[in-house]
Amino acid sequence: SLRFHARAHLGVLLGAAVGAAVLIGALLVGDSVRGSLRDMALARLGKIEAAMATGDRLFRAELATNLKAAPVLALPGTANSADGSRRANRVQVLGVDESFWKLATRAPSFTAIPPDSVVLNQALADQLAAKPGDEVLLRVSKVSALSQDVALTTRDGQSVALRLRVHAVVGNEQLGRFSLQANQVAPFNAFVPLGLLQEKAVASGRANLSATARSVKLPAKLKDSSPPVKLKEMDAAPFANELLPFNWNLNDAQLSLRPLTNSPALELRTDRIFLDPPAVRAALAVDTNAQPVLTYLATLLRAGTNATAYPMVTAAGAPLVPADLRDDEVVINQWLADQLLLKPGGELELSYFLPDSGAALTEATNRFRVRSIVPMQMPWADRTLMPAFPGIAKAERIGDWDAGFPLTHRKFVDDDYWKQWRGTPKAFVSLSAGRKMWANRFGNTTAVRFPVESGVKSKESEVGLATGGTHSQFAIRNSQLEKALLTHLKPADFGLVFQPVREQALKASREGQDFGGLFIGFSFFLIVAACLLVSLLFQFGVEQRATEVGTLLALGFTPKQVRRLLLGEGTGIAVLGSALGAVGAVWYARAMLHGLSTVWRDAVGTSDLNFHAEPATLAGGFFGAVLVAVFSLWLALRKQARQPARVLLAGGGEEVISNQLSVSSGGDDAGLGLRRQAERDAALA
Repeated sequence: SLRFHARAHLGVLLGAAVGAAVLIGALLVGDSVRGSLRDMALARLGKIEAAMATGDRLFRAELATNLKAAPVLALPGTANSADGSRRANRVQVLGVDESFWKLATRAPSFTAIPPDSVVLNQALADQLAAKPGDEVLLRVSKVSALSQDVALTTRDGQSVALRLRVHAVVGNEQLGRFSLQANQVAPFNAFVPLGLLQEKAVASGRANLSATARSVKLPAKLKDSSPPVKLKEMDAAPFANELLPFNWNLNDAQLSLRPLTNSPALELRTDRIFLDPPAVRAALAVDTNAQPVLTYLATLLRAGTNATAYPMVTAAGAPLVPADLRDDEVVINQWLADQLLLKPGGELELSYFLPDSGAALTEATNRFRVRSIVPMQMPWADRTLMPAFPGIAKAERIGDWDAGFPLTHRKFVDDDYWKQWRGTPKAFVSLSAGRKMWANRFGNTTAVRFPVESGVKSKESEVGLATGGTHSQFAIRNSQLEKALLTHLKPADFGLVFQPVREQALKASREGQDFGGLFIGFSFFLIVAACLLVSLLFQFGVEQRATEVGTLLALGFTPKQVRRLLLGEGTGIAVLGSALGAVGAVWYARAMLHGLSTVWRDAVGTSDLNFHAEPATLAGGFFGAVLVAVFSLWLALRKQARQPARVLLAGGGEEVISNQLSVSSGGDDAGLGLRRQAERDAALA
């Protein structure tokens, strides 16, 4: 039958092959996109299993080293060619050392970057048309203590220029595409010596990224712990997170404990200006006598027609202010009282920038009643109450400030006070009032003070301290406080967490968009057209075999047997056609990928698409194509006309097969009647 009806079967075969090629090809394109995403994820990570990225937070580079990880200082910047003809924005400037290159899939030819040199990735080298030996100019953003979202932060002059010689250009296998962010477009990476970038960015000994490929085996004490530690062999991220609490210190959270030079107390501060809420809670937990302080810059203090510009105002509790000070009351020092001609009971207007207003510099004003006037002596005449605001703390005069806002009240500036008292606050409000005005998403406290005499709620406090202020007492107290604080703090409170970046990248490449289904949708009309073609060609072939079908019915074949015979032939053709289509699908998928990498590149945003074929996809696509083709054949067979065998034998080729093909034998009587009808038809013939 296959040989006799070869021409008819050839059409069905080609139709099935086209349908299978489109269907399987669309699935292979999906495989290729997913595989290319997986390749890009692995290319940007190399051997890296886990990473800790803290953004604008800085930790000790030594912490990463202690955890057997590579310390990295990653800062944004720009790059220019030596002659200025070419420029690249959004450059990721990475300060790295020898340990970083060990994480590459294939180590580069060098082990360390020479001083005053830079290594470019291929994308940046192409953008700048640079090659080894050329000079490039990098402009790197310095590390800022305050976010750009805060009003009191420097916005100009926060970058440094580096003229460096290109030492090498690295490819993807050498971590040239390194990034923790999934992106189809290769980043612009410039690698410089870690020490050089730390020096230029004013971040000595600091890093904000740590990467590790360390494969670990669980120590017995962790395996047998109760409750058991849920770790898998080779899980680098959980293991590093288990080790973090044993290796970090306050410095890694950008916290510091320092003795005050003008009073017997220690102070917890941060170079980020505002203490994180977990640090404040821990400080109050370890010492009930701890005193939170919030100091902020007022733009103007006004009483009637008298005013003074840019003084510091401190919000605190006793003894700086009376314990019963109301939120609408203020305590001022003698200098301000004389300057504004204020007395107790007078009204004072306090204007300030909303902390979260950023560059918008939104100003607000609150009114207070003067509760009392304090002398220019301790504890009020304390310049250490002012945080080290960037651009302000080291200025010799107010006119030299570089604080990110214009000095619009210059005529009210009090340079004499600044010269003599620096950032000593001129006014004091209650802590709750200050937090209502100046609390922001970064924190609501600038310092916490611990009197040396007070006890510490920790095991270390059993040592005890005599009242006094000697160096040894401060050292012991400092050690006690640091240990107590660390027991109440977690590295995760400050963003110190290793993430399983490789696992996340691979999971994202697998569980993102169903690209196979997406491209099947794009090819839907082609698949439907192929199915219609198969159906029509098969139907045409069946119509040509009307006489053969009539003869089979007349000889006693049941309609079910005839349908099964024709469908079996069609299925065999569909299987062969799908097998041929699977071969054609490879070429179809390659052609689609070529188009996506060239003509349609803007649609996918990358040209890094490579062919991938999963055996499961080929097998599933093959069986799917066979089922689609067989279903089309079944529909064609099902729609045949209801003509008796004698009509088919009489030459009803343009008619379709008898309705007896759709009537199954319903019992002995029905079978007998069918046989008699066949006999009559045979006699007529």
